Amino acid sequence: MAEVLLKHQQDIAKEGEIIERNYKKDGPSRKTDEYYSRKINRLNELVSIFRSNHQQLLLLLDPEDPYFELYKEVEAKFASFKDLMEKNRYQLPTKIPNNLGPEGLSTAVTPSANENQRYDLSEDLPKLPAIQIPLFTGLSKEWSQFIELFKSVIHENRTLKNIQKLQYLLGYLRGEAKEAVAHLQLTSSNYEAALLILEERFSNPRQVATEYLDSILDIKKLDYRSTNDVISMYNTIRNCLAGLQNLGYATSHWDPIIIRIIMRKFDTETLRLFEENLGTNKDFTSVENLCSFLLKRYQLLSTIKQKPTIFENKNNFTHPQQKKKSFLVSATAKPSCILCKGKHRLFACEKFKQFEVEKRIDFANSKNLCLNCLSHGNSLQCKSKLHCFECNGPHHTLLHKNSPINSNFATKQKNSQKTYTVILATALIKVNNKTGGQVTIRTLIDPGSQISFITQAAANKLGLQKYNVLAEITGIGGIHAATIRKKINVHISSTYENKFNLSTDMHIMPSLNMTLPEKSMKLERPTWVNTLQLADPNFENSKNIDAILGADVYEHIVESEIKKGEVLLAQKTKLGWVLLGKIPIITDNLIKASANITTAEFQQKMQRFFDMN
Repeated sequence: MAEVLLKHQQDIAKEGEIIERNYKKDGPSRKTDEYYSRKINRLNELVSIFRSNHQQLLLLLDPEDPYFELYKEVEAKFASFKDLMEKNRYQLPTKIPNNLGPEGLSTAVTPSANENQRYDLSEDLPKLPAIQIPLFTGLSKEWSQFIELFKSVIHENRTLKNIQKLQYLLGYLRGEAKEAVAHLQLTSSNYEAALLILEERFSNPRQVATEYLDSILDIKKLDYRSTNDVISMYNTIRNCLAGLQNLGYATSHWDPIIIRIIMRKFDTETLRLFEENLGTNKDFTSVENLCSFLLKRYQLLSTIKQKPTIFENKNNFTHPQQKKKSFLVSATAKPSCILCKGKHRLFACEKFKQFEVEKRIDFANSKNLCLNCLSHGNSLQCKSKLHCFECNGPHHTLLHKNSPINSNFATKQKNSQKTYTVILATALIKVNNKTGGQVTIRTLIDPGSQISFITQAAANKLGLQKYNVLAEITGIGGIHAATIRKKINVHISSTYENKFNLSTDMHIMPSLNMTLPEKSMKLERPTWVNTLQLADPNFENSKNIDAILGADVYEHIVESEIKKGEVLLAQKTKLGWVLLGKIPIITDNLIKASANITTAEFQQKMQRFFDMN
């Protein structure tokens, strides 16, 4: 599955490269509004598919996989190229045929109360000065420039009648601006009305100033030696401060504030160079000096041979010496077992696990493997921070002298023998759906999680409104686990008759891949457990987990009463009693009782931990 998605991602990136290359080759005569519309629509389709594939790959790949670095590059290139085309599209000169009105409006002139004569649009419009008026899309900060140029070229042209002026005005409007006057008929009397509506709607100095300030505050933090980021920062500072000055704000007194905001956007190297540039000066420098520094920084970086962009480098997927991280490498260089040639690491090989410990050690030595991670060549500088889980010695757990046959710490027992499993705190809760009814879902109570989660399937079943959110989810050791983009607000209550209810946010995960317990069990329940009103009465039955209640919910449901038996602990909550601990089970057949790892299968975790070479 991962290989197919990676290949698809590679194909999308290559198509983006082709679109950009063709765009650069095409001459100005071909770049019409229809041309840009077609190109941008296709680019939007590619981005949508690219992001959809990415969401699936987040669940399939190791967070350290080189794919993720390349994904960021492709995303940035798509965004940059799209912005370039949209900018150039808006700069196209507006051509209005003499016998046609603007797009979406009828050329027929409806007589107004003070105008009984219909104007014939088929007669030639007077020739205008060769000045290109930019399109106005509804951005407040662009209104002043647009209207002043429009008035200079069109409004003050005495050879034009009002109905012609209105026709030209409507032709220069797009998006929100066009919608603001879409209800007006094409008549002479409506020209002044259109100007007044647009003036009242988009002439808002406070809003313009806010947009300029937001642009400065939202400047992207510089990536390491990125020429695009540096020149973009320079342009934003210059343009926004000039715009604020035109509005009458004395920005010359803002230097310390602006400089502090910008310095927080510097990468480490740029910050160091800027401080060196200041020398022994202990006062804030001026914005002018800051811009001068950025311009010189840009010019310097431009002379350095830069890493090719994702679309420009045709060999970026396969170049071996520049250490490019690529889709192709991820798709083809999958782990191969040195013993059985299967698509897994040696420590996950069932054949290897069946060896006696001494034979495992001999095999590892014969292949010159690292005895600590069983992956790369024998070395005293193994990068893995993990050691034997039995004795913490500098060797793999499979090489421990008293190591069990299976490395995932499961205990295999013969018929009708006693073994143990770890019980986690699960609970059934009722959640209100969009119709006001209630749906029962199974949850894991995890106070170690800062936020609460719900599966995509459960969220869809509830049918509640989804809200946009962006959250990076990390696990133990800061390992990237997922990117959350949607959440829902839910009202939860106990399955028992009590007055407890709570409103909270749950972040949507495509799936939790979690079944607790791993297999249904026959339990030796302590007698006192049977007297409790359990939050999950059938906790021993293996079922999917639909949601995780994090610390944001735990503080509202936990109560002070605790009961502790020999091997099991019961915590009272407003949802009922939840059980935790190690409990004995009776096995009728050979089964596997997995260790307490709930976010993924242990084999996958081990592969991530040891695959650090």
